[in-house]
Amino acid sequence: MEVKGFAVRIESTVVTAIEGIGVTGRIVAKTLVRGDEMLTLELSYAAGAGSRPHRHDHESHCYLVSGRMRATVAGESWEMSPGDACIHPTGVLHAMEAIEDSVVVEVKSPTPDPELILT
Repeated sequence: MEVKGFAVRIESTVVTAIEGIGVTGRIVAKTLVRGDEMLTLELSYAAGAGSRPHRHDHESHCYLVSGRMRATVAGESWEMSPGDACIHPTGVLHAMEAIEDSVVVEVKSPTPDPELILT
């Protein structure tokens, strides 16, 4: 199988809600790659910004590129530093909050429609 590369202009979207639930503070999303099976996003959180507790029909893997975040999954919270990762399992209540300005790369599978999950 031959795979050909291509270039795409990546646009930013200010996030006001995740899964229909309003966010706190400023979060900016970029869709990096969208395939048949996975969606990869870059999320930039201003200090104090975050998602409210929510759940969804896909699994998410989050990798903290820079900053510090508080992750809460299934009622357990911990602080993340650059290089840390966490999983948001399908159907499990979770939230993320930026302790300082932060950048997270998030991979979701199966591919959700980004326009339905991030508004």
